[in-house]
Amino acid sequence: MKFLYLSAALLLSVSLMACGSEPEPEEIPMASETENGEFPQEFVDHHNARNSLDYAGEYTGITPCANCEGIRTTVTITYEGTFTKTMEYLGYEDDSEHRFEGEYSWNDAGNTITLQGLEDQPSQYFVGENMLVQLDMDGNRVTGELAEMYILTKSF
Repeated sequence: MKFLYLSAALLLSVSLMACGSEPEPEEIPMASETENGEFPQEFVDHHNARNSLDYAGEYTGITPCANCEGIRTTVTITYEGTFTKTMEYLGYEDDSEHRFEGEYSWNDAGNTITLQGLEDQPSQYFVGENMLVQLDMDGNRVTGELAEMYILTKSF
């Protein structure tokens, strides 16, 4: 009989301990794109690409081209706020190359840079872990089956 009372008391104490759960950790909002593919400009958090990532370096990829095989795009950014962008149009006999240099600025959210002084070409890039995502002329992420071709990966 003692065993039955002791077992009941032990079961009751284990049940009561299970009811006292710890509070769940507070969720930290993440900067992410909205349903329409845009990145929120108003999002401000303590952690962002500008202050949390090792973003300086060279990023390369082959972006789509309407009248050539592709554009080998290389963007080099520094912590000092300068950039170099080269675009090599593939498939032309002379493999035409264009080079731009200047300064870049960050958006308020600290997740997108704008290459200053570029006209008639995309100049905004979303900064991610070891990648830059080339945004369209309006600053929106490209969607559809070619979307992955607008990602430049960090080479150093």
